[in-house]
Formats: sequence, structure tokens, C-alpha cells
Amino acid sequence: MDDVFSFLNSQRLLTVASIDTEPWICNLFYGVDKDINIYFISSEDTKHSKQIKKNPTIAFNVAWYNSENYTDRKAVQGTGVCYMAKNDEEIKKGVELHNKHFPEFASRITVDWVKSTDNASKVWIIKPQSLKFWNDQLFGSEEVKSFIL
Repeated sequence: MDDVFSFLNSQRLLTVASIDTEPWICNLFYGVDKDINIYFISSEDTKHSKQIKKNPTIAFNVAWYNSENYTDRKAVQGTGVCYMAKNDEEIKKGVELHNKHFPEFASRITVDWVKSTDNASKVWIIKPQSLKFWNDQLFGSEEVKSFIL
């Protein structure tokens, strides 16, 4: 799982698919912890957030490829449960991970800002249940590693 963490930690853009009465897909900036929990900040008013509140089961993807060598590809695809951070510890971790990767937002995105009732943006957490790790460099072009968490 160290290779999965290293890859996810090196990237910044996450694609999340949610569903209610219809499927929806969105791109989000994210951070990841050593347990492969994925944190993002998003408004409760977005379509994906509203769908996640009704149905927390999601699919997600983080992909990368070398545009000069199409046999050098990496991706993590998975399914999991997504929820809004429930306590101060989860909020703090989500804000720290976000601002570590996006320091230009650190003066605005704070724990107090996320906790404010005047603000619709919240910390969300994806707890992966299954992962597929595709890494040509580590496994060659014909193999992936799958994990059930």
C-alpha cells in the first residue's frame, strides 16, 4: 500500500462519481492520509455533495500518464463510502492536507472557516473499500494490483 499512497500523494486531481436518481461525475482537489483516506473540500450545495448525502457509495479515480511515453501510466480506481467530516480531528486533518498541497488557499480555508455556519463548504472523506492500482513502471502494462480494504 506504500506505492498506492505515494502515487495518490503525488497527484492533486480526483474524479468522483456519485449517484442518486442519475449518475454524476466531478473533479476535485484532494489530499490523502497514510491510511488511504481521501479528503476534499466541497460545498454542500453542489450536485455531488447532495447526491453523496443521499447515497454515500461512490466510485473514484486518480490517473496520470506520460505524454511522451504512453506505456508509462499510473492510476488508482476504487469504490468507497464518502461522508462529511464528523468531528474536529477529521476537519483539521482535511484542512491540513488541502493546504499542504494548495498553500495559496491557506489564508481562506481554515478550520474555523469550514466550521462556520455561514459557509457551505465542508471537509468530505472517502473511506475506500476497494482499489485497483495500475502502474506500468511497477507491474508492466498487463498487470494491476487489487486491494479490498
